[in-house]
Amino acid sequence: MEATLQEYTVKELCEGFTYSNLDGKGLYGLAGQLTIQPEYQRNYLYSENKGQAEIAVVDSVLKKYPLGLLYFNKLPDGRLEVLDGQQRITSLGRYLIGKFSVMIDGVPFKFKALPEDKKKLIEETKLLAYICEGTESEIKEWFEIINIGGVKLKGGDMCPPSLACFLCSCLEIMTRLSSSNV
Repeated sequence: MEATLQEYTVKELCEGFTYSNLDGKGLYGLAGQLTIQPEYQRNYLYSENKGQAEIAVVDSVLKKYPLGLLYFNKLPDGRLEVLDGQQRITSLGRYLIGKFSVMIDGVPFKFKALPEDKKKLIEETKLLAYICEGTESEIKEWFEIINIGGVKLKGGDMCPPSLACFLCSCLEIMTRLSSSNV
């Protein structure tokens, strides 16, 4: 497996961000080139407990704390999918589209209401991502390794990437059809 380091701004990562309230997950970023929550990932959890974790992600950015490395899987067609970091990316995307507020000096602010300097700070914050390329078994092994420190994935939380890609394609088609006038 090969991995190359790439730098992205929050604005770049969240360009074209979409979030499904129905499914409770972040869907796409990087102008549609990044699948934020592939089918083998667990659902978005950071909005639980009154959103303490997602608020903490945004607070960390505002305090200029590093958010840690992200890991993306490069698909054969060149698109990317998140191996590690979907909770952080979804938190940032949800904040940028106004899904929750953060407290600044005791005042709640949604992104659009932030002072320009704080908006700029968030949008221009740089995040590092490893772009991983390899066989399905290499990617699966790497995914399991990088998730050792987090909450252990259960069998139902993960399926093989090839099946996930197939399911994702089916879901994309169904989503497009359901939003069209067909």
